[in-house]
Amino acid sequence: MLTDYYLGLLSPLECNKEFSDIAEMVYLYTRYMYTIQNTCPHEITRGGVHPHNAKIRTSSIRGNLTVRYDDSESGACWICGKDFGWYCPDSPNHACEYSQEEGCIYCNQPEERK
Repeated sequence: MLTDYYLGLLSPLECNKEFSDIAEMVYLYTRYMYTIQNTCPHEITRGGVHPHNAKIRTSSIRGNLTVRYDDSESGACWICGKDFGWYCPDSPNHACEYSQEEGCIYCNQPEERK
């Protein structure tokens, strides 16, 4: 581990190799997460929580994507965690959609919310 470098157990060259290995794993993991999100059938729920666990309030970081499970106004996929912005109970896919007008074309809520 990189902490071994600070303890003097790794040379700078060994530390560089450890860092490169970790960076490669992060890169592969991030690509894997985006592949999952791009092939996911996306089921958007309020806060990205599985419908059967709607009362559980947690937060998660997946790859470099933060999923806001505790934000009851966000619409996120409960399968892969992708955030789709504001949750819309009236939209067919449950994510607010905006046109040139001020609000969501389904629920009329503004894009900028407090």
